[in-house]
Amino acid sequence: MTRFAVPKSHVVPPCAQVGATPAGAPCAQSDRKWILIAIILGSALAFMDGSVVNVALPILQSTFHATSSTIQWVVQAYALFGAALLLLGGAIGDRYGRRSTFVWGVALFAIASMGCAAAQSLGQLIAARAIQGVGAALLIPQGLSILSASFPEQERGRAIGTWSAWTTVFAAIGPVVGGWLMQAWSWRLIFLLNLPLVLVIMLLAARIPESRALGDGPAQPLDRLGAALATLSFAAIIYALSFAPQLGWRNRLVAAPLLGGIILFAFFLRSQAKRPNAMMPLSLFRIPRFLAPNVLTFLLYGALGGTLYVIPFYLIQVRHYPLPAAGAVFLPLILMMFLFSARVGALVPKVGERLLLCLGAALAGIGFASFAWLDDRHGYALSILPPVLLLGSGMTLCVAPLTNAVMSSYPRRKPASLPRSTTRFPVLPDSWRSLC
Repeated sequence: MTRFAVPKSHVVPPCAQVGATPAGAPCAQSDRKWILIAIILGSALAFMDGSVVNVALPILQSTFHATSSTIQWVVQAYALFGAALLLLGGAIGDRYGRRSTFVWGVALFAIASMGCAAAQSLGQLIAARAIQGVGAALLIPQGLSILSASFPEQERGRAIGTWSAWTTVFAAIGPVVGGWLMQAWSWRLIFLLNLPLVLVIMLLAARIPESRALGDGPAQPLDRLGAALATLSFAAIIYALSFAPQLGWRNRLVAAPLLGGIILFAFFLRSQAKRPNAMMPLSLFRIPRFLAPNVLTFLLYGALGGTLYVIPFYLIQVRHYPLPAAGAVFLPLILMMFLFSARVGALVPKVGERLLLCLGAALAGIGFASFAWLDDRHGYALSILPPVLLLGSGMTLCVAPLTNAVMSSYPRRKPASLPRSTTRFPVLPDSWRSLC
């Protein structure tokens, strides 16, 4: 693949405000630090709440006298709306401003968190969790785009590595915090915990630069057809996949949404092949450096999310672990990522991404499998700790190289010196860089 040098006239200085002159002043070093903290905390809201309720499910099932199938909606409502609207959330930020979209997402997430804490019925809790998912879909895609706009190229890799490490740590620490808070008082505290984080983010929001996707010519309108097709197809497919294990693949409540989602997704792909303002330019997937890390990210984080859901539930229900103990089983993973992720990020320029990703993926895969292989062993040290250490080693090796690979997989915009007809690939939307 031919790499193009981006002319200086196309480079937006770090922290330049939308509407500012091309020579906008870069952020001060102190501003960059606080921007990074704000983005980490914003991402932490979404990732931690995706896992913090896992350890609370047995308590919620007992509190609301729910069946095992009904209580799944506490998790699925959040995942369904968050995943279905994620692509749209990135496109909204690129079109209307990433800082504004990020702040609105954080605000909506805070309101929904208060709704979760105040819920008096399972239906109210599920509805509030769905709104949390909408807030997450608005704020998550903006994070890496804001960091890319705020940090100069020589500092961007370290910032992204720090973001990757901390967001994964927050996702893994969710069950630990959830177990401790429920023992201290009530499951409602796991949602109220979000409010202090929101307050800090809002105080730091003024330091975040506003930015939008910049391309050649006037800004393209939002791809409304693509947004509608993507949202509906993702929602239908995720719904079907969520309940297929319980209801069976032949059940109409699974088969109909799955078939409808696949058909809608096919129409979505067809629309993206022809529209000039496509949300997901299909030619991106002809770039191996973009495609391969995204596939690995999908598989790796999908497996991690399932593990963070299943293992605490299993330990509480089957092995009768206390809530804090069940949540704390992933503490070694958290500690490994906290101590070594930044150092792994610094190794990327020296050894390359491929070696780190291959080794990390292999270790993570062995770790996932070890949960099953060692199930018949007794005691945490023999049955749970070895898989957690293997998984922690794999994740530590993967998170920074994965993000760096996608973020550097293609220049931000076509060079002005080349005619459009000679440019093989379209501009990589910044929202797509954030989905890794």
